[in-house]
Amino acid sequence: MLPAVPGGNPIHPIFILSTQRAGSTLLQRILGSHESIGTTSEPSFLLPLLYSIRREGASAEYDHSEIAGGVRAFAEAYLPHGLDDYLAGIHDLALRLYEEAAPGKQHFVDKTPRYLLVADELVRMFPEGKFVFLFRQPLAVAASIIETWAGGKWNLDPHSVDLFGGLDKLIGTYDANRARAATVRYEDMVAEPHDVIARLLQYLEVPADDTIVERFADVPMPNPGYWDPHADSYNGISREPLAKWRTTMASPLRKAWCRRYLHWLGHDRLATMGYDLAVLLREVDSIETDFHDLPSDLRRATRGYFQRRLRSRILNVSLPLWNWHWH
Repeated sequence: MLPAVPGGNPIHPIFILSTQRAGSTLLQRILGSHESIGTTSEPSFLLPLLYSIRREGASAEYDHSEIAGGVRAFAEAYLPHGLDDYLAGIHDLALRLYEEAAPGKQHFVDKTPRYLLVADELVRMFPEGKFVFLFRQPLAVAASIIETWAGGKWNLDPHSVDLFGGLDKLIGTYDANRARAATVRYEDMVAEPHDVIARLLQYLEVPADDTIVERFADVPMPNPGYWDPHADSYNGISREPLAKWRTTMASPLRKAWCRRYLHWLGHDRLATMGYDLAVLLREVDSIETDFHDLPSDLRRATRGYFQRRLRSRILNVSLPLWNWHWH
């Protein structure tokens, strides 16, 4: 058990853990409208702090792998309990920063999508924390990445870490910590928001408040949009995004990617997320093929493949088996 922040009752952290484009901003906005919960747009600072002891997966002007080894050596040689003390220091720093960012609040929501890469460490490092694992139909996530960050053009290669390795880590962490965590499906949140939020508030051990589902759009979002341009853009809850992915993924190469992605995810991962492999495959097969984006997809996917290979060398990691497309 890590020590509490000295003095008074420390703020209680709530982590929303998800991929990008899974609806985490919407959930954050709703929860952040509760009178006892504070939040800001994607604090992010725990990611580099935890990567300070990881030799791989990061690049910097200095030699990150060498420095990470130095940090570990320092902790193991000079701190009474080694890395446990180092992580305890990060834990205490985080609680202090959350308290400073949300004065007077009892809880703080940290919603930083790339935390999926350190989800396991967060669960172990914050025994007092609450962990909300948010899942969205994975093909809809991929389609939203294409529409949001590239105006409908193929761009999934730079996001492979989220769609494959990161999602695998996220699912594994949830599966190993179900007793401590809550899970929410994006589709359920937009279809039955009152039921989902009521269940979530009960898990978070905060007073029930039916009004936050309606009034969240009227509550200003602190620090909107440094990382998330949509942090302050919701006017309400809409079901419109639920079927939009089908139009985005209508290209023949995108449909082929969808099938292979679903097979990579497999029955067990999808079931943990709350989805059915056979049902999703049938949905892909039912999409009417549109050849309009085919030439652009071919060019951008080829370029993305070589960019991923270069990035894997810079980050000192091998090209994972899950980085394939249609070869």
